[in-house]
Amino acid sequence: MRRLKAESIFTPKGNSVNEKMYVPRSELETAFIKALRKPKHIIVHGESGCGKTWLYKKILAERKIKYEVLNAATVNTAGSISNAIRALTARLTPFETKSYEERKGATASVGVAKGDLQHTRKYDALPLEPYLELIRILYRNAGANDSFLVIENLEHIVKDEKLVRELSSILMYLDDSEYAKYKIRIILVGTTSNLRDYFSKIDSSQTIINRTQEIPEVSVLLSADAKALVKRGFFDLLKAKCLVDPAKGFDEGYLLNAISWFSANVPQYIHELCLELALEIEANNYIITNELYTQCLRNWVQEALVSENTRMEAHLNSKATKHARRNQVIFTIGLISSNEFSAQEVEDSLRNRFPDSTYGKTLNIPAILNELASGNSPLIRKTPKGTRFRFLDPKIKIMARWILVKDEGKDTITVKKFDESIKF
Repeated sequence: MRRLKAESIFTPKGNSVNEKMYVPRSELETAFIKALRKPKHIIVHGESGCGKTWLYKKILAERKIKYEVLNAATVNTAGSISNAIRALTARLTPFETKSYEERKGATASVGVAKGDLQHTRKYDALPLEPYLELIRILYRNAGANDSFLVIENLEHIVKDEKLVRELSSILMYLDDSEYAKYKIRIILVGTTSNLRDYFSKIDSSQTIINRTQEIPEVSVLLSADAKALVKRGFFDLLKAKCLVDPAKGFDEGYLLNAISWFSANVPQYIHELCLELALEIEANNYIITNELYTQCLRNWVQEALVSENTRMEAHLNSKATKHARRNQVIFTIGLISSNEFSAQEVEDSLRNRFPDSTYGKTLNIPAILNELASGNSPLIRKTPKGTRFRFLDPKIKIMARWILVKDEGKDTITVKKFDESIKF
């Protein structure tokens, strides 16, 4: 049987959209398509690896809309957004003419043979404002049709008030006649939620808000969609088979549930974990066994999450603590499916999971969450309005699921070693 290559099916960092593995999300796609038709800049936000880039690339490609990407991560190196724009412009037009020559002829008749003398003067073209120069190029490349400048990784900008002000100035050009005639709008893409709240720090915040529109968050997949994605990749496209192991409860359903759980339904992590397993089963006649799955899961966790291990350990209570409240809180928020949570939601869930150790006691969950959101290596962060929390990175949620296990029939938490945990 001729099979597709594993890396053509599972593409965690693919530059192009893998149509066969694309998960349609009708609400998001509809919202984005509507936003394209409105005369405003567009904000696309969501946790890292959840499919923001795939979403806009797929929709823009389907509608044959041209765009160029400015990676905001380059702004720190460039020193400013304007410098990053200049670098993008230079890449798009490396041999653009920056000056012109004027030649004039004059008739000579005194003391020389009659004829023309040629005089040349060279004029340097005045440099355009960087953003104006860029959008003129984008307009030309798009054949005078609507096109977009996509600013990716916006989280590299929003924490610097100076850069936010510079970005705001660019967004203000939306309905300036000199800029608007080039029919270029901006798509802002980043992990930060409620991006427009960051513009409230500047004087013209309301004006900026009126020039932007935010589509719903590009979030993690639903569990059913995540499992369907794994099943399509392994069993429909790769033609793999799952070897049932009744003694260990391993079968296709177990595999799909486990990958959904340990990836936290983040599309990028699903692809990473599945690619790890897909490459391994090539040497096993494309048969997935419990042993192969377990080893590949460990390999992926140790590669993808090792940077979060020290961060997590810094916040955990001692293993010897009888009712390690902080461990209970971290365990509880690790189980929450939504990206954001409030202190009250955490307390309700914690009391439900640990009824004996919480009965009749004041838990002071807000204080614990604030501790987890502070220090040099926080696990969570407050939302811009400060009323809710979310994980700093989805990997931290996966780490909580990886090393924290509730003891059977007890209200205690066991902290597993980083390289030994596997239960879900």
